[in-house]
Formats: sequence, C-alpha cells, structure tokens
Amino acid sequence: MANVDTVNGFKPVGNLNGSQWVGAGVRKCYIQTGVAVAVAVGDIVKLQANTAGVIVPCVVNAAAGNTPYGVVTEIEYDPDNLGRKHHPASTGQYCYVDTDPNLIMEVQNNASFEDGDIGANGDLVDAGVDTTAGTSGMEINTSTLANTSTLVFHCLGLVDREDNALGTNAKCLVCYNLHQFRATGVTAVHGA
Repeated sequence: MANVDTVNGFKPVGNLNGSQWVGAGVRKCYIQTGVAVAVAVGDIVKLQANTAGVIVPCVVNAAAGNTPYGVVTEIEYDPDNLGRKHHPASTGQYCYVDTDPNLIMEVQNNASFEDGDIGANGDLVDAGVDTTAGTSGMEINTSTLANTSTLVFHCLGLVDREDNALGTNAKCLVCYNLHQFRATGVTAVHGA
C-alpha cells in the first residue's frame, strides 16, 4: 500500500532521552507584523530581531539551511477569528515554540525515503502554509540526505506504523543536527 501524502510539518513525539513529548521546552514567542508569510503549527522557526517591543523572543519561518530555534506547537487564538488555525501573513501574533534541542519529531519526506537514508542528515523544504486547512507545508527534502555535518536534521528512522512504509511520502523520525542551543552538527552515516 502506498503512503498517503499528508503534509503536516514537524510533529513533536519524544525526546532523545527516551521520554515521550510533554512540551517541557515550550516557550511563548511572537511573530511580528512584518513577517510576510503565514505560520502554522508544525513549522520550524528561527529567531528574528525583535522590533515589536515585546518581552519574548520573535520568530519567523526557517528556510533551508537556517539554524532552527524550534517548532511551533500552538498559535495563540485570535478573538476575532476563533476558527483560524494558522497565523496569517503580516499580522502580529503570539505563538508557542518547543525549543528543546533534543526533540524527536515526526515529518513526511517530499520524495522516496529508503532504508539507506536512515542515519542521514537532511534539510527542510517548505511549500508554505495551507491557509484553508491551517497546516504546515514543511517536509524533509529527501534530495538533501547526506552525511554532511552542516545539514539541519538527522533521520533516526521510519515511524513504525501500519500505514507507513519506505518509499514516497514516508513519515520518519528526525532530531536536530543543528539548533540555536547546540554549537555544531555531526557528520552522519548515510548510504553505508
């Protein structure tokens, strides 16, 4: 059975110490009015210079190669639009970001993921937020999987679920190879 193509960004599921995700590393952050792209739960974000006069860190969507600050786990409710699940572009709003550098996340690959890709480092690719569904368009860019120490994520393995298998749109578990709170990445084992 083929994997279902369901892009939802990065979903926290656990920690490298073996524990389940409980959100202990979640911090309140702010998305400034000048951010010209939408932000959704599951988006990887980086720090941004704070020009909003708020007392929490300001974040913006990370692009390929950016050092992550964390993953958005919640967008604060907008009292004028309670049904909206994402942060619209060019609107100031608070969000909650898990900044734990030891976080394990589930994410879909944008192409075919094979057993030799387990243990590789890779980067993200972002198709943007689906503003109708309010979901993240971030995935692992399978074409970047390599042993390069400067790649942002490390592939730990495939999600062990009946509806998931090696191949196109596989869901895998990743951790950070690079992070705002971690000095350097490590060279991966890939294709051995």
